[in-house]
Amino acid sequence: MADDTPTPAPAAPAATPEAMTSSLVERLHFFFSNANLRQDKWMRTEMKENGCITLDQLLKFQTIKSISTDKELLVKAAGE
Repeated sequence: MADDTPTPAPAAPAATPEAMTSSLVERLHFFFSNANLRQDKWMRTEMKENGCITLDQLLKFQTIKSISTDKELLVKAAGE
């Protein structure tokens, strides 16, 4: 008698801190690029009103959260 229980897919390997930092750097470059800022009214308004986008605000971005929610890692990426 065969076991019909589906076998779960293997878990994806955990990304290394270096890989996550690299991905965050790439996303930050995109978010603050001239091409994106021309299109992103919210970021332009936020930067005009406050002079910056806070780390807490960046950590709410879905693409940032999908990489990491570690504030220290985001700080490291922002410095590169």
